[in-house]
Amino acid sequence: MGEIDYLLVFISAAIGFLFGVLVMWYTRPGDEAPASWETTDQQAIPISSLMTAPNEVIGRASSVPSRQDQATGQRSAPVGVLNAIRGPLRGQTFLIRPGTTLTIGRADDADIVIREEGVSRLHAHITHRNDPTSPHEFTIIDYSTNGTFLNGKRINAVASLQDEDIIRIGSSEFQFRRVRRAIHSRPRAAF
Repeated sequence: MGEIDYLLVFISAAIGFLFGVLVMWYTRPGDEAPASWETTDQQAIPISSLMTAPNEVIGRASSVPSRQDQATGQRSAPVGVLNAIRGPLRGQTFLIRPGTTLTIGRADDADIVIREEGVSRLHAHITHRNDPTSPHEFTIIDYSTNGTFLNGKRINAVASLQDEDIIRIGSSEFQFRRVRRAIHSRPRAAF
């Protein structure tokens, strides 16, 4: 065997060792994470699709502008709205801006504050992903012990939001709506 053969054997052994370590690390007992969460509409949402880089989610939808907003100095148009249709916030509308998270709960720093028994400090949050082609562009995640209900059914950790869905938290109900962009054509020049 020449020097090159020894080098190839060493490299293949090192690769095999590293591969074995990775396999052992990913299959440690007790560390299994679910690959997806089931939603009330029987769809599975891969956890990886919900994860974002730490800098991607800018902050609360009602108070913090997105990166694009910061660059242009203007607020971006909302991509969704929550209309309070029942409960103490009835008649109010809450905007969801691109790439943001809207928090709902009893805590003073929540975007939507619901002060009633049965609502957790951080009850739920709604996240918008900047991918309109994704079936999970809007998601709601439940952090409460008393439950968050979507169209009358308790959600199991996370669910996708669709146009006109009804969200119930405590005695409050909200209707979710996607914002449709108006397409304006140029007026024709008069001759």
